Formats: sequence, structure tokens, C-alpha cells
Amino acid sequence: MTTKTMSDVQLAVRATIDETFTREVIKVPLAGPDNMPSPHYGLCFDDAEGRDDWMSPTVKKGYIPHTKEDVSMLAETVAAGLDLGLEDVQISCFFKPHRGHRVAVQPTKSYRKALCSNELDTMWPKFIINANYGGSFTAQCGMYRDACSNMQMMRRVEHTTVHLRHVGNFRENFDDTVQQWRSLATRFDSIMEVANNLKETKVRAADFYSALYPAPSEADTVAKHNRHKTKLESMMARLLKERDQLLEPSNDVVRCNLWELVNSVTGWVQHDKRKTKDGNKLSEVEKSFLGVADRESDKAWDYAFDNSMLSV
Repeated sequence: MTTKTMSDVQLAVRATIDETFTREVIKVPLAGPDNMPSPHYGLCFDDAEGRDDWMSPTVKKGYIPHTKEDVSMLAETVAAGLDLGLEDVQISCFFKPHRGHRVAVQPTKSYRKALCSNELDTMWPKFIINANYGGSFTAQCGMYRDACSNMQMMRRVEHTTVHLRHVGNFRENFDDTVQQWRSLATRFDSIMEVANNLKETKVRAADFYSALYPAPSEADTVAKHNRHKTKLESMMARLLKERDQLLEPSNDVVRCNLWELVNSVTGWVQHDKRKTKDGNKLSEVEKSFLGVADRESDKAWDYAFDNSMLSV
């Protein structure tokens, strides 16, 4: 990759972040009743006008809020790890109300399609940045799967997550952090190895689903029994639909491989579980972050790791 192309990618990342995140967050001291001194500080937008412009957490005096510039620098580093030209990199970002910045970087759909036009089950690296205020600031290397539009995050594959702490030496160690984040790209081969191993491991589908979602008791309401049944039927429908898409039709739902079972859960989480508070559909990038953060996805991956002979 040429230096010029790399510079173009970095400039594109910066431009997207500048256009999306137009406000900065600042730290301000908080007072108690009757203006009593307080050890707490609040975080709000620099042009805050009302309650909605404040972040949820309170922080201590030593806390250093990250800036839009910090997010941009780290996103540029992650984008460079893909080693692609400007036209082949997709950058998506949004601000999570009361929490912080979200950025996702991956190869574009046209690049993926052109490179793997003869393959149905294509999987690509997707980097996501969770820049929370008052909480974690992480970059993670995951996998985006075209067959089901799912973002997969295998937390138990080592070194796929890098953390950054908002402390006094936040920027003193910034260069070291950048190098750590650059190394995320090298972990995609390990993620692919896990995926391929899971495809070779078959288990009883009933055991998988019952471990994650135990059946309601006889004392539970009919409505709860119906919700449980509908949920599992929805996941199984996703599994069978995916088989048809991959030209691997099979009605055998007794023994399934762990890969397709996990995907049935993560797909349900990202596409069926919930909508926004106003009932609108979530964007694709919001679905990705939802799938990564959801505990149900983690439980599915934990089961897969615990029931396969993986050593990655």
C-alpha cells in the first residue's frame, strides 16, 4: 500500500468523523446542595443547553475525557490495518446518547463482492471502536459475515480487544496504544480458524438451545411459554434460511454444527430482538454494535467454545 493511498484513507476517516461528531465533550465540576464542594465532575457537550446534553456517568478529578481528535487518530490507525485503498474502505459512525462515540471500519460491499464473487459464505474483518465516557474505551477486531449480515465478536480469541483508560497518563502512552491497536489486524486469521473449527463440530441443537434458553416451568404463564417457543422457532428459521442461501439445504435439525447454531442466535439478536425506542429500524452499524454488546451473543459463543476442542 502506497504512502499516498494510506494518507487518503486516513483523511477519509478524519473527514467522516468530523462530519458526524460536530461537538466536543468537556468535564465540569459538580456541586452538592447549597453549592457544597463535591469530588465529582460531570461530562457534557461544550455547548450544552439541557439535560439531554449531559453524559450519564460522573467522574473523578483525575479523569481525562477523550476528544474527537483522539477517536479520529485511533480510527485512522484501525483503518490502516486493513491495508486497502480509499475506495475500498467503509467508515460508519454515530454517537450513542449519554455514552460516547461509535466507529466501525470494514471493506466495502463492492470490494467484498468483487473479490469473492464465487464464494457464498464470505467473512471479513470488521473493526469497531467503543469510545465511552466514564467507562471503557476499546477497539475490537471482529468478523462480518455477508451470508447473514451478522457482526461476530469472539471475545475468547486472545488479543482481539485493546483497551484504553482515561487516566492521567492517557496521552503519555498514546503512541504505544496506537501500536497495540494496529496489531488487531493480525488477529483475523485466529478468528477465521475458530470459525472453521466450529463448522466441523456438531452438537444436538436441542442441547444448545436448552442450555441458553431453559424451557419455562409449568407454573409459568402461557404467554411466557409462547414467547419462548416463538424465539426458538425464529432462530431455527434463520438457520434453515441460511442453509438455503448457501445452497446447503438440509432439514436435519437434530444435529447442527456450532457455527450455524451460534449464527442463529447472533442473527436473532442483531435483526429480530429489538428496535429503537421510537419503533424505527436500527441502521446496519447500530445492529453491529448491538450484536457485540448483547449478553445473549456472548452466552452463545461461550457454549461454542466450551463444547468444541478449540485451543486458539
